[in-house]
Amino acid sequence: MNPLGYDPRPDLKRWRGTPIPSVEHPLALTSERQTIAERVWWNGPPWTILRNARRYLWSVMDFGTDDDIAYTRTDVQHDLWVLALRTAKPGQVSRGSWILFSIAYGLIASTDDYIGACRQEWPVTAHKRDWRMLSGAPRETLYAHQAMASMLARGYDVEAALEAVADQRAAGWRRTPQNSQSPVADSVR
Repeated sequence: MNPLGYDPRPDLKRWRGTPIPSVEHPLALTSERQTIAERVWWNGPPWTILRNARRYLWSVMDFGTDDDIAYTRTDVQHDLWVLALRTAKPGQVSRGSWILFSIAYGLIASTDDYIGACRQEWPVTAHKRDWRMLSGAPRETLYAHQAMASMLARGYDVEAALEAVADQRAAGWRRTPQNSQSPVADSVR
């Protein structure tokens, strides 16, 4: 372990076959950050996203609950938020989150800046939050859509997937032993 509180494993490029962010401005693994990272990052354990502050902030902007966002705004330094916003490109963060947080951090300060940002070329298919069908959906709906797609991909039938999504919602969108097992894996054993 290093002074950051976790091993960033800078040599690691993938976690179980899935690409993970490179090490850049790593954040210490605290219990609050771990809880938030588990909710906003599905491609590995929390340290895989916390090793890159920009990627962590983009995930919080798009998928964090209101409490996650409020905590992270006080937890992560202003300079890192500004860096994340200035370097974001379509696909890394949704257009709506980028505009909202750019206003919050003073990068869009006038009406003309806002109109220019809204007119900026930003492909509608670049990020799942930019997808028009769900563009106005609350986070709860986005979590439910993501969980349902995940359950169906793991082999659940529709009824079992709906039940598993309800379990995840009741658990605050955190993985629990009841909602993390695949019926396909259970039947193979």
